[in-house]
Amino acid sequence: MTDRAQRLYPNTVRVLNRIIAGPATVGRIAQDLHMSVSAVEIAVNFLHDLQVLHVGQYSRSKRGEPSRVWAAGAGTDAARIAPLTDAEKAAAYRARGGDTHGARTLQRNARKIAAGATLAGLLGVR
Repeated sequence: MTDRAQRLYPNTVRVLNRIIAGPATVGRIAQDLHMSVSAVEIAVNFLHDLQVLHVGQYSRSKRGEPSRVWAAGAGTDAARIAPLTDAEKAAAYRARGGDTHGARTLQRNARKIAAGATLAGLLGVR
């Protein structure tokens, strides 16, 4: 066993056992094993180099970025999915109801104008 393998052994075994239990992303493995993402990435990359793991599929992270789902066993890595474009990210954000600040500001300013405030006053112009 190489020096690197000896240093990685405890974490590597834990990560491998977790992936044998079922495919998972690095983030999910780190969460399940109470390890840092960095430590899991090192172990996963080591096991991937040994062809003990492969990328079973890709999923999307919460931000829309492609995320590898690791699976046990030798196999061909799944094809990487394309990242979302900025327009797709913005549309998904709006669909979740995330763009409420602009709408609230418009509603508040409309109420102020209806109550007698001037547009110049709202914009801070004297």
